[in-house]
Amino acid sequence: MPGTSTLAATPYALRLNADWTHLSRRPATAALLKSLAAGHPGFPQGGADAVVCALRADDDALMRLLVAAAQEPGESGQIAARIVIEALRPLAVRLARQHAEAGGFQDSFAHVTAVLFQVLRTVPLTRRGAMLANIRMEMVGLLFGERRKHNPAARRAINTARPLGDPARLATTRASGAISLELADSAEDLALGALASADAFSRARAAGLAAGEESGERGELLDLLLWALDQRVITTGQARALSEHGQGGAETAASRAAVNRARERGIHRLREAASRYLAETAQ
Repeated sequence: MPGTSTLAATPYALRLNADWTHLSRRPATAALLKSLAAGHPGFPQGGADAVVCALRADDDALMRLLVAAAQEPGESGQIAARIVIEALRPLAVRLARQHAEAGGFQDSFAHVTAVLFQVLRTVPLTRRGAMLANIRMEMVGLLFGERRKHNPAARRAINTARPLGDPARLATTRASGAISLELADSAEDLALGALASADAFSRARAAGLAAGEESGERGELLDLLLWALDQRVITTGQARALSEHGQGGAETAASRAAVNRARERGIHRLREAASRYLAETAQ
């Protein structure tokens, strides 16, 4: 087939992009979406891309509908599974980076995508809980096995929030003619960056930390503090003192001295644990 060798030589993300472009234009895809829409009022209109955007907006009912369709035999089931895979690509990338070993990211990404397809075709439809959470747990179990209870990457994968991204920005990046092979995963990087930042602010607020103004740098600080709390590197008081630094607020001289002491102790402990944090988050 003309172009096959060239396609095989490109990064896996670009191959998925090409496959998605082809699938989203197929008559069989349009027929499946029309069939699903006929029995479900409010089904997203606008083709496969619109369905992907709706799935990324955490529509559990839609996710269940697509996963049920993915478990049907024949071509329609495969198309439905591929639509869900497209919606969950940021999650697949995150798991691939956490699972990658000697084979490198591209091999791991292909393996994780295959596991995701398997999960979509077999995950019990009657299981309680959000469908996305069930999918994620099934994938973590298959990818990490018994290591999932102790492996930091597996724990992060289990606790990761839904794989939201900015669909418009994602599509723009993918469609850009300037994208290079080295930046083939940049679209997923954007989604992962947005996910990590939003997740850090949400978890920080739940932990009683001062979230502050949302920014990439602030998100990285909060992620570090949350990791340190989870690993018992710092105390809750030290985490709060560090998160509140530079955020304003009235303090008496006595309370300011106590906060400064807690902050200094927290910084000292974070420095001692820095190598552990970098080793775990680099996975």
